[in-house]
Amino acid sequence: MAKGHHLLLQKQRNHFQLCQTFCALFGGKETNFLRPLSDFGFSDWSNWEGGVGLFLVSVVFEYTEACGISKGTPVRIRGATAGNVIGVNPFLKSIEAVVEVGDDKTVISRNSLIKVNQSGLLMETKIDITPREPIPTPSVGPLHQDCTKEGLIVCDREKINSDQGTSLDTLVGIYFGLDSDRENWHHQ
Repeated sequence: MAKGHHLLLQKQRNHFQLCQTFCALFGGKETNFLRPLSDFGFSDWSNWEGGVGLFLVSVVFEYTEACGISKGTPVRIRGATAGNVIGVNPFLKSIEAVVEVGDDKTVISRNSLIKVNQSGLLMETKIDITPREPIPTPSVGPLHQDCTKEGLIVCDREKINSDQGTSLDTLVGIYFGLDSDRENWHHQ
């Protein structure tokens, strides 16, 4: 290893920064290198924030069906990636998607439209959040102790019901439903 690289590694104070620097020096990608640690609370977001979950907001979205939601599914607010799914909890009546938002300044208003959608050629699953009017102006963030009292935004570790969006399964079901209706109409 070159002397300059050795000095650079010595200057790193945080072990995760050391890992990221090591991976970058040897052509690796730090996101893939640290992926196995995500089960233990270490994520791309928390590493860049300088700690383990210090400024992360986790929210639970509840759905009637999973529609392809899995660990790593992106969460977007108005089309911009804001976080990802870190866990999926299946129950008999519903599915809970545990979502991690990478910054406590990113808020989700309670009146937002939250849908799971599949789009693109490969039907990639995404959770889309679209804030609706009126856009709230909260005085506290999602990690603040008075967040629940204010009631304007979704607070840390809170559960919120969400909507099924567009999925391939839904479209196929509609198609076959229309096809059977057409067959019944022709036989009358």
